Amino acid sequence: AVAINPNDDNHVIAGYSNGFSLTTTGATGFSNVMPAGWNTGNGDPTVNDIMFVTSAVALAVTGSDNFNYATSGNIWRTDDGGTTWTKVSPSGFNCGNTLAMGTDGTNRVIYCGTGMSGNSDGMIYKSTDDGLTWTMVNYGPTSMNGSVNHLPVYDLAVDPRGTDVVYIASGSNLDYALAKSTDGCVTMSNINASGEGAFTSVCINQSYPD
Repeated sequence: AVAINPNDDNHVIAGYSNGFSLTTTGATGFSNVMPAGWNTGNGDPTVNDIMFVTSAVALAVTGSDNFNYATSGNIWRTDDGGTTWTKVSPSGFNCGNTLAMGTDGTNRVIYCGTGMSGNSDGMIYKSTDDGLTWTMVNYGPTSMNGSVNHLPVYDLAVDPRGTDVVYIASGSNLDYALAKSTDGCVTMSNINASGEGAFTSVCINQSYPD
């Protein structure tokens, strides 16, 4: 995973199995950052997503789609641009896959999707304080072509016109669901979109979000 500070394209954070690689001076300035507590207890085998909230605050989620790491994963937060990180995972968190943020111009809402194919129920968490605390708001969608409930959530996208309209890409093996919520993931409904296996990514055109 990699993220670029939207206000400074020389400020980049990349994630890997031993933490993060950080630069504030462009491509030649990367240095490694190993957070305190990394890969201990509920481990951090893979950084799956990184997102800048502000120029100083960034979030990252870790987890794995390997059955050997079915209970691994955390949410990590930095408030100094990536130099130091703190684990902010809620109780029961595992297999973090994706982060997404919406704003109404005043408030920011951040969503996190979790789950692993065949082995871990998908969950959607929500934060209204820039990632300091998290609340589980719903499980992943139900499969459109089978009976699988709580599919892993692999990607989320928030309509840029607010904080509550969210698209959810999910699936497990050959089961799939592309879902939409209009109330901040408290409820969701499947969209009539068919596929061959899981939906793993979703993107909204920021200029034409419909």
